[in-house]
Amino acid sequence: MKKTALRIISVIAALAAVFTFASCGAKNTDKEQDTSDNGSGSNTGSHSESHYNFLVLGHDRAANLTDVIMLISYDTDGGELTIMQIPRDTFIDYGGNNYKINSVYSHMYNAAKESGKKDIETVAARDFASILEKSLCMKIHYATVMDLDGFEEIVDAVGGVDMYVPYDMYYQDIEQGLYINLKEGQQKLDGSKAEQFVRFRSGYAMADIARGDAQKLFMTAFIESVKNNISVSTLSSLASSVLQYVDTELSAEDIVYFGKSALNISLDKVTMLTMPGRAVTGSPYYVMNRAAVLEIIGKYYNIYDFEITDSIFDKEEIYCNTTSSDLESAYREPKENANESTHTGSDISENSIDIKLK
Repeated sequence: MKKTALRIISVIAALAAVFTFASCGAKNTDKEQDTSDNGSGSNTGSHSESHYNFLVLGHDRAANLTDVIMLISYDTDGGELTIMQIPRDTFIDYGGNNYKINSVYSHMYNAAKESGKKDIETVAARDFASILEKSLCMKIHYATVMDLDGFEEIVDAVGGVDMYVPYDMYYQDIEQGLYINLKEGQQKLDGSKAEQFVRFRSGYAMADIARGDAQKLFMTAFIESVKNNISVSTLSSLASSVLQYVDTELSAEDIVYFGKSALNISLDKVTMLTMPGRAVTGSPYYVMNRAAVLEIIGKYYNIYDFEITDSIFDKEEIYCNTTSSDLESAYREPKENANESTHTGSDISENSIDIKLK
């Protein structure tokens, strides 16, 4: 198991943050003017006052690789929450060079540091968000960076997580000091056991993509635990815990204020999905499916009063490698060919997800 497996744990801290500040836009009653062109060449379009998008990044402190990248949409009127996970190996052309998308934040971080910027992590996250805004034709209202430290404390702060562990999980890496030993069955995971669950991937047939589905299992159980164990009166202590590991513009008081409505989100209005695409044989990259992602952006993330069309979506084709016929084919093929994993929170709670083993 690679050391990068540790980064998966930040998704859980991300959910804690999202669950408490997802409704942050509700405080703003003035209609915002968008300042990005969103790939259309115009910044004059009006947009919804109740629909807010977030970028949540989870990184390690050693290499600043963001193996957790989530685009989160929250409709405050409909109480609908959408979480799209972007696989860490997704191809992206950044600055004329080919990269896995999980390395882009690191470049942003180094650039901000070299230029002497303050709040380097927040600046880097916003710069990353700007790339996604332009290419995916969407507005990202808040970019948040999650720290890996304190994962166990955050899980313990919500009283642990009740969930069904679908398989026996055993793995050890003496060099990393990593020991995973979980038995199949319904149980309450404390912080230590929760870390074991979210770090496990060695037995999955689809490796990181399957681990993304395991994330969905845990996120659903985590949301249920938050709803069951956290009340308005206890939001303050949870907010203080979360803020130790989050770089965000919001204060603890803001999180408590906005968390009141987020606690009422129903699982049947929570949609979790993996960005459609596929791994390319003989390549280290996962390639997004242009048609399928365009459809998802339009359905869940478009806050504007105009349609996001194919002519403006990913206009510079930064998710396509035109020098490789295999990668380009994966990018342009029909959406029906893409691997996709979309579930509602209620469906996961009732039926789980069938994660194939090797």
